[in-house]
Amino acid sequence: MQLKSSSKASRGKFETVLLNASTYHHLCDKLQVVMLVKYVEADNEAYWLMLRDLVAPTENQQTLSVRIPKVNRLSVIDWNAIQEDVRKVTDVKLAAGRKRQLQQSSR
Repeated sequence: MQLKSSSKASRGKFETVLLNASTYHHLCDKLQVVMLVKYVEADNEAYWLMLRDLVAPTENQQTLSVRIPKVNRLSVIDWNAIQEDVRKVTDVKLAAGRKRQLQQSSR
């Protein structure tokens, strides 16, 4: 999980988070499923977005501006759906890792 916070809410239907491209790449390399969460003190609410739902930064991009929909409220999240999503993503990542290991060992 990558956690950010602010004291005031953003205007509109999204909360914005600035994320370094290097942090994005570091989080993508993890086996674990990554969720970005921004807590807004004024709303006493946290908003979330799965890392896989972001568009990857370009090669020359240093930071990315992430827009988290305010409808993604952590206080009302469907944890069963998240658990199922985590299971699926983990299975895919594990399978990719095994495939990579097999390719390396056959060389």
